[in-house]
Amino acid sequence: MKASRTENQPNLSFRVILLGYVITMIFWILVQNLDVYRFAIVGALYEILWLPMLATIILLPSAAFYFWYKDKFNINSIFFYLLLVFVFTTGVSYFLISE
Repeated sequence: MKASRTENQPNLSFRVILLGYVITMIFWILVQNLDVYRFAIVGALYEILWLPMLATIILLPSAAFYFWYKDKFNINSIFFYLLLVFVFTTGVSYFLISE
């Protein structure tokens, strides 16, 4: 029973990190393209959520790097590819916002 628990741990960690990152990217794309202060409730939600979402941009890639480290920097690790997705989306969003 314990062996199956450790086998599912990387898969669960990957899903949680990926889901958190997708939610964060959707949030930032929406707030960059919408007038969040047009409606008071949307502005209040934005003000409540912006700091936790900013923290996830730093914490989620750090967690993926930690799990990639636990996989002994294996190139075939799913966490390595997750880090590549982080770098790509951060670069694309930087260049889109800077224009």
